[in-house]
Amino acid sequence: MSGYPETIRIGFMDYNLKFVPKGLRNPIDGEHCSHTQSMRVVADTTGQYRASVVLHEVIHGCFYTSGLRDDGKLTEESVAESLSHALCGVIRDNPDLVKVLQKDLRG
Repeated sequence: MSGYPETIRIGFMDYNLKFVPKGLRNPIDGEHCSHTQSMRVVADTTGQYRASVVLHEVIHGCFYTSGLRDDGKLTEESVAESLSHALCGVIRDNPDLVKVLQKDLRG
């Protein structure tokens, strides 16, 4: 869809990115599953909102591959540190994703 890559590398995992029709029982616009290494985004999202949904799912993947767990002991600093390292890898490893995100964010 609109130039997005089919695969996004996050840490040691390669996720499949699929654009799907909005389900009648599913009110969300995106989902991430580490067990199936997949991300699904509703196909009729557009532009800046689509970029935001894709990036939201990428951040879920970063959270998972960084080993972060919501154990009640997370601090803002520990989350920022882990996610910044993971996002640097995503940007480095996925230049096609970065290009299409920039295009969508420009509107």
